Amino acid sequence: MKLPDTFRVACHNIRYNAGRTAVTVSIVAIVSALVMFLLLIGVSFRENLIAVARYRFSLGGAAYTMSGPNTYDFHNNRKVGAITEEEYALYKERAAAHAEVCGYDEANSNLLGLSETGSDSFLLFTGDFRGFEDTTAEDGWWAQPSELYATSCTSVPPGLVFREGRVFSPEDSAGDAIFISREIKRQCENAGRIAEVGDKVLLLDLSRRAEVCSFTIAGFYDGDLPFFIGLDKLFEISRATEGRIYVQNIRMTFIPPAADYDYSATYASMKRFTGEMTAALDQDYELEDMPGADLFAMLFSDVTRRFTNSFVDEMRLVDVISAIIIGVFALLAFFVLLLSVGSVAGNVVISVDKNKKFFGMMKAVGLDKRGLKKLVLCELLLVVTAGVILGIGLLYALFPVANSIVVSIFDYIWGALLPFAVSAAIPVWLPLSAALFFVLLTMLFARGSIRRIAAQDAMVTLSEVS
Repeated sequence: MKLPDTFRVACHNIRYNAGRTAVTVSIVAIVSALVMFLLLIGVSFRENLIAVARYRFSLGGAAYTMSGPNTYDFHNNRKVGAITEEEYALYKERAAAHAEVCGYDEANSNLLGLSETGSDSFLLFTGDFRGFEDTTAEDGWWAQPSELYATSCTSVPPGLVFREGRVFSPEDSAGDAIFISREIKRQCENAGRIAEVGDKVLLLDLSRRAEVCSFTIAGFYDGDLPFFIGLDKLFEISRATEGRIYVQNIRMTFIPPAADYDYSATYASMKRFTGEMTAALDQDYELEDMPGADLFAMLFSDVTRRFTNSFVDEMRLVDVISAIIIGVFALLAFFVLLLSVGSVAGNVVISVDKNKKFFGMMKAVGLDKRGLKKLVLCELLLVVTAGVILGIGLLYALFPVANSIVVSIFDYIWGALLPFAVSAAIPVWLPLSAALFFVLLTMLFARGSIRRIAAQDAMVTLSEVS
């Protein structure tokens, strides 16, 4: 039987069984609307969660963090080791390859290295150096500098306003320039030492009675961080101090353009950069004296990864939360569909049984098993399609409720902090998926009866209903 003929016969059967058809269409409409309503909430939650993450990214950008090898001791907390020069060279190489998603970076040295013995092992000194016999901690700029910050000088650190001297330049990464906060300058002046642009600064190792290196003051800025030097210079200092002062971590901040940039390409590039660095670095972490260390490492991967990207991690979390939310609503929708599809299949089975005489006559005039199955399937598709179309109408009627639920969830989490409206949206695939699942599950439930009628001899079928 040709497709147009199959369609005409299926429509005839639907009209002939108008009462059962109306019941079946009503069930499909109500259930499909409920199924799509549940999926709509889950999908809208994900889409709005992604929109919030992208908005946060547009404001604060992404922060890459590269840290030295870590030991996580349950008793003594986390200890961060040194980044090697080879790892730093790799970092610069990969950052250059992904320059479109890189920005200003800075590093800081280890805290213990700068006050290692508790008696001011290292000292930043300005003025006329009289020798170690006459030099004390009080002669330094800062008796216990907590951290030496370094920068690659690809751009001016955000938030720094230079009042004297000059700003950073790329050449300063390996140079002798030092940039100092005006607060440190004020402390020097209070101690009777006047610091000016062009003055020399010595880094002294008091415990070993050695001059580590010298700097030239290039500029003063307003900011909380006390000192900035070149990042390559910090590695030079690490060699000179035999690793007692070392690069503990490097942090780079990328702020996306205000407009006219490809978000998908930008995010993909950040993921590639992060993945390449993670794969290349030695992940030599140890979790000591802690039961269930493997589980800890799995749950808190930011502790066990030496190179991270805050936005990539946030989107990974968005994916996990979204999968859980969508999974819950999809499971509820599946149970609703599973519980109700039996009614639809039952009506199909009754319709098939009521049409035994008709099917027997069709087989008697030459309709084969395949043609009979096509006829039933066509009838089923028409009924389900009509029901889903009505269900879509019901879904739009319920849309304000779904929208209100989604808005309430996000208002509860973020309050009035979001500058854009959160809303639900009905994707095209929702009705298509609902129709497909109805057809598949209904055919699954009704396949026994359809197979039995299709396989039965035409004369036997006619004799049953005669």
